[in-house]
Amino acid sequence: MPTASKASDPVAVAGIPAAPTGQVRTDLLAALRKVNPALVADPDKAIDHTRNQCSAINGKSPTVDDVAQARFSNSTHTVDATPRHATPREVMPDEERPAPSH
Repeated sequence: MPTASKASDPVAVAGIPAAPTGQVRTDLLAALRKVNPALVADPDKAIDHTRNQCSAINGKSPTVDDVAQARFSNSTHTVDATPRHATPREVMPDEERPAPSH
């Protein structure tokens, strides 16, 4: 069966990476847990929210913080979109970060 090219894959075109598996998934969930354990109360949702947030980041959304706040907040916790939260490099330094898949 032929595979879809990135250009014809709407998820890839939207800037959403493939779902991480194995150690990459484990590391991503651990990094989110460092920020706030409530973010990974539902690991599958946490992965989906993280992948979808990549679309806002990769698309250079001017409201990336607001989008993250809406995406990661739920009925049990609220994410604050005010500046000065841990940066991605503080949560997962470059040397621990998986290489981009594209």
